[in-house]
Amino acid sequence: MIKIENLNNINEKDMDNILKVWESSVRATHTFLKEEDIISIKPQVKEGVDYVSKL
Repeated sequence: MIKIENLNNINEKDMDNILKVWESSVRATHTFLKEEDIISIKPQVKEGVDYVSKL
């Protein structure tokens, strides 16, 4: 079952988990991206998490 969570005060462990899910999803679905593309996008994803209120 999918559970929607409110994101409040994300700590480093939470951020690491969010980025792991993002990265594994991208690798599974965006096969056209090269390794360097994923590496270059990752900091933007980390910054963007601050603007997401629910996950």
